[in-house]
Amino acid sequence: MGKNIRLSICIVSWNTKDFLQQCLVSVFRNIGIDEYEVFVVDNNSSDGSAEMVRREFPTVQLIENTENLGYAKANNQMLKLARGKYAFLLNSDTIVLPGSVSRILDFMDAKQDAGACGPKLLNKDLSYQRSFMNFPTFSYELRYHLKYHFAPFSQFFKNIIDYESTILNQSKIEYPRRVNVIPGAAFFVRMRAYRDIGPMCEDYFLYSEENDWCWRMRERGWVVYYVPDAKIIHLGGASTSKAPSLASQYHFYRSRYKFFLKNKRVAWIVAYRFMNLFFWSWYLCTRCLVATVSKKSEVVTRTKTEKELAMRMIRLYLPSC
Repeated sequence: MGKNIRLSICIVSWNTKDFLQQCLVSVFRNIGIDEYEVFVVDNNSSDGSAEMVRREFPTVQLIENTENLGYAKANNQMLKLARGKYAFLLNSDTIVLPGSVSRILDFMDAKQDAGACGPKLLNKDLSYQRSFMNFPTFSYELRYHLKYHFAPFSQFFKNIIDYESTILNQSKIEYPRRVNVIPGAAFFVRMRAYRDIGPMCEDYFLYSEENDWCWRMRERGWVVYYVPDAKIIHLGGASTSKAPSLASQYHFYRSRYKFFLKNKRVAWIVAYRFMNLFFWSWYLCTRCLVATVSKKSEVVTRTKTEKELAMRMIRLYLPSC
């Protein structure tokens, strides 16, 4: 590797040893460029991930944390050390396909306004996966609650959000286009843009970091692009699947709320808070009713977790909290 680093690859791992090994093999096999460096932050894994990296990938710059610092802090640790013109934030549960990295880097070289770019994300069977999103809005959050947290009336709103149509429409895009947000699973960032907007906001432990970062890029005049001729397999949720379902859901909603608090107007925040208080209270009541009338142990166990999530969310949105 030469002295002039073109790309710094940054991978965060928490108890994803086998996925991480597969990811690193694909990086070194399919990177397609010469001037690069690879970082891995291990967030206090207990599965031998760090030992595997030291043993099998000695050129990787390994950072071992003594606690799980979360996604944003771990990436910031690597970005502070990165020497590349670009950085590639990569989930450990991904597989880099041949030609993808060089295609995006060439595109970013040609598009000087590109602050960040994302590839086409594929499932393990090479079917299409959602590869870009819009910024969170009050309207979307309302529709989400109606679809998932408003039983028994949710049956009337089951088509109010149609993920399948979104994925199908995105899969038909053949040329690069401007988008609002690209997922953190495979996130290319121009280091000049990073220095302009600053590091990832560490208030987000998990989820919504990319929403916040892309929002700040737009505020500073940078453009986020989706580049569909670059393809990366994303196996999906490897680290979060290791965490309790309650914890991962809570972090998701908590991070979304932080995004609204940080980037939306006061009137939106007040309306958003009361909307969430209503729907989570409704959800709690319905879960309590289900637990009371059900005689199936598996239903009682599941609703216990659902009730705990609802109570935690209600406490989060209460004005006094």
